[in-house]
Amino acid sequence: MQQYEIEHRLTHRLKRQGILHREDSPPYAAIIHETALQMGFGGPVVARDQFRT
Repeated sequence: MQQYEIEHRLTHRLKRQGILHREDSPPYAAIIHETALQMGFGGPVVARDQFRT
């Protein structure tokens, strides 16, 4: 992946995150498939931290 692609994706992600964390943020709901919860990426500590945020 080229540097400009990384920067573009990062900029987009930060803008999206800013919208979701502002005071008048739009409502957001997510459905997580049970299988995704059982995957072991990052280990239990990483998974626990992700669920807390």
